[in-house]
Amino acid sequence: MNPVFIQYYREAVLKSIQATVQQIFERSQENCPVVSGDLRNSGSITAANPAEGSFTISYNTDDSAPYAELVDRGGTVPSHNRTNSRTGKTYGVNGYTVEGKFFMKNAISDVFSGQYNLLINNANFGSTGYNVNL
Repeated sequence: MNPVFIQYYREAVLKSIQATVQQIFERSQENCPVVSGDLRNSGSITAANPAEGSFTISYNTDDSAPYAELVDRGGTVPSHNRTNSRTGKTYGVNGYTVEGKFFMKNAISDVFSGQYNLLINNANFGSTGYNVNL
């Protein structure tokens, strides 16, 4: 196989992967529930190696939103104590269930439905060689 063709194809695939990851991150930010803004602000693309096509999207990257997984997937918060910041008094809180918002899963589903081929074409606009449509 022609090495130039392979290089063009590789370039198109890597651009497509990068554009897809960026779109998933942006959609997860849109889907992320906001109360204080800490959860949304804690999200980022934490590992990016475009040459390898490897990317990681993470939330709670700065330990400001330790509840990120609980909000995304849902789960049970056990009984615990809280301290009133105004009075300094400690009080008990009964356990409760958190319904998952699935903002990451839904972001992936949203990106891979509908306009995905347009995303890929836009990612490769102006590149020499080939587009990859999946």
